[in-house]
Amino acid sequence: AATTTAEVTVTAKAAPPETTKSAADLRFLVVEDNPLAAKVVVMMVEGLGYAIDHVTCGEDALVKVTQHDYDFIFMDIGLPGIDGVETTRRLRESYSMPIVALTGHADIDIKGTGLTDLLTKPLSFDKAEIMFAKYLNAGPAYDEPIDDNVIHLTQAAEQFNGDKHMAAGVLKEFVNDIPKHIATLTALAEQGNKGHLLNELNSLKGTASYCGLIRFQEAIVVAYDKVMGADSSSETNVILGKLFKELQRVVDAYVERYGPTGR
Repeated sequence: AATTTAEVTVTAKAAPPETTKSAADLRFLVVEDNPLAAKVVVMMVEGLGYAIDHVTCGEDALVKVTQHDYDFIFMDIGLPGIDGVETTRRLRESYSMPIVALTGHADIDIKGTGLTDLLTKPLSFDKAEIMFAKYLNAGPAYDEPIDDNVIHLTQAAEQFNGDKHMAAGVLKEFVNDIPKHIATLTALAEQGNKGHLLNELNSLKGTASYCGLIRFQEAIVVAYDKVMGADSSSETNVILGKLFKELQRVVDAYVERYGPTGR
């Protein structure tokens, strides 16, 4: 990508504290203009239990680092505007965190660029964990919890060839979308549109099947059958109210195990 002469001022970063952060407190940034590639990185890093932010260009990255204390940056090379190499050069004027290039070209020479290391796309959990162990002395940010019928990650991982990190990322996406699902179901019930409401319940059941939510899957089957036979909107609202309590149970279990949700 062509570089521009636009300048973004980066305020000098204070020296890092002597105390070492715990793994759960580490924060990551991915600078990537391809939405799908960025989503893969975000899901993988979140699946390992870390917080991560995403920006699509070098200019935004230079601003973002002044707002948060990042411990690790994934840097795409072919960015619009100032490219990844120039963005890294400017960051190195004030920052020393690991900056690892993400590129489709393994033959790029990063010597003298300020980049810490290079990974070829697509990113995998193995590649990410090697980088984190190498430069941050960090593994997954949470201990694996005991499975139960609210969240059974082992069952969910069976959908992803046993990959619990990927399953955890999909689970987080589901939990983050729960308010949207509740709003949609509530609106359809208020409209009295039973057909669309049943379709939405069926779709939600299918999505939950990838997340190991055994108790919720059982509850939504019951709710579906009861909504189908409901004779009034008030009866439907009671049924949905019970289902929403099960969704809240999922949220509570998730927060207890992995910490607060949020993108």
